[in-house]
Amino acid sequence: MASSNTIEPQFGNDARAPSPWTLVSDDAVGTLHVGVSIDVDADGTIVVRRDLVDGRGQMHGGVMELALECDDRREAELRLLAIDRFSDSLLLTGKALVILGAERFAERIALAAEAQRAAAVAADQAAIDAARRRAELDRTIVVRKGGGKTSPRVELRRGGSDESFFSIGFGEGWERDRFLDWFRWQHGRLQEFADFLDANDPSALRARLLREMIEAERLARRNKLTTSGRRPLRLWCGQTE
Repeated sequence: MASSNTIEPQFGNDARAPSPWTLVSDDAVGTLHVGVSIDVDADGTIVVRRDLVDGRGQMHGGVMELALECDDRREAELRLLAIDRFSDSLLLTGKALVILGAERFAERIALAAEAQRAAAVAADQAAIDAARRRAELDRTIVVRKGGGKTSPRVELRRGGSDESFFSIGFGEGWERDRFLDWFRWQHGRLQEFADFLDANDPSALRARLLREMIEAERLARRNKLTTSGRRPLRLWCGQTE
């Protein structure tokens, strides 16, 4: 039996291609297997290699299958992720290179990386849009009736929050409705009231709102814009004259 053998892996369909592998002795090394490695050079180039490795982890020659030049580290990371998703494992990466060839494999990886880049950009934009919508919602102030018949009140809330940042209570339901007859026409001033609350305590805002309501009732009554009964502004449309 000969003391050395030549290990010649097949590349593509050409069995006659010269072997790029280093010759080794059976007496010096036991069983060899093909290992695949992926590294990124300092300039951002992705290098895929197939190496002959013995049981002790020693390499006995190899061949560079593919070198992907990348514009920057970010592109290199995207292409590494594309390789991982495309072939799932280093072993399958090596097989894909043999089956497809370096050029087609590189094309597949470039397309996959570009798709990932577009998906990342879309995800970033979606996050920005969601943050903008949340900010707009946080700036939106809504008026809610609460308390039912037992503790009637009017609440101010921000956006979709279930918690009020201001609440004005009333002894009876008709008093709340009387207030809302005026307050529903103050929608454009809600941020003004919120700003006032930032600089003053809730009791000061409550006093201001009731004072303005009473003044509006007085002006509407003088201009014959009121109705009789407990709710003089029930049919009022916000006009002062």
